[in-house]
Amino acid sequence: MGAAWSWSQGLPSVTEGLVKVAAIVAVIAVSLLAGRVARRRSARRPRIDAGGLGLPPGLVVFTSTDCPNCREVLGMLRKFSAPVRDVTYELEPALFESAGVDGVPTLLVRARNGVTVAQFAGVPARRALSRAVRLAGW
Repeated sequence: MGAAWSWSQGLPSVTEGLVKVAAIVAVIAVSLLAGRVARRRSARRPRIDAGGLGLPPGLVVFTSTDCPNCREVLGMLRKFSAPVRDVTYELEPALFESAGVDGVPTLLVRARNGVTVAQFAGVPARRALSRAVRLAGW
C-alpha cells in the first residue's frame, strides 16, 4: 500500500488534472453561450424573401418617415456606388406586408443578378455593410 495522502502535501496529480479539465470545459461553455447570445441578437427578424416582389438589384432599405436610425442608414449608403431603393412604410405599406418586414430600418443588399446576399436589421456595422456590398459586386 502506498503512503497516506495529506493536505500538507498538496493536491494529487489526478485531482490537478481534473481541475484543469473542469476549467477548460467552463471556458468552452462560456464561449458557446456567448456565441448563442450573439446569434440570437442578430437573428431577431425573419429573413425576407425578396423573390417576386419586384425589388431592384442594389441596396433596398425599408424605412419610416419618423425613424432617426433610418436616416442614419440612408446616410451610410451614400458612399456606395450601388443604386439605393428607399421603401417608405407610409408610402408603400403593402410592400412592407408582402415582404414580411416588421421593423425599420431593414436593409437588403442585392447583387446585380437580383440575389439577396445580405440582410441587416437596424443600423449595420460599417465593416459588415462594406463587405456585403463588395460581395454583391457593387
